[in-house]
Amino acid sequence: MKKIVLTEEEWNLLCDRTFDKAADDYRCKALPVCCANVSALRDEIICLRKRKGELLPENKAALLQNCEFVKDGHDYDWTILDKLMGQVKED
Repeated sequence: MKKIVLTEEEWNLLCDRTFDKAADDYRCKALPVCCANVSALRDEIICLRKRKGELLPENKAALLQNCEFVKDGHDYDWTILDKLMGQVKED
């Protein structure tokens, strides 16, 4: 089983709905709190975090698809999301 490795701060930036600096600063690396696509992605990332980063094979395609939907529709700094996606895509 694949394991996604992020720092505690990176997990927090992706998971915490109250940590919404992105609304005020597009360069912030946190996921914004703004739409259903972001909410769906955040929910998947929260589940991944609860499994201690263990990515289930059946979740890989949906996670990547939701990442792409969010990246395509928002102009933010996606450094952490790109890091997560890179690990998901690795074999």
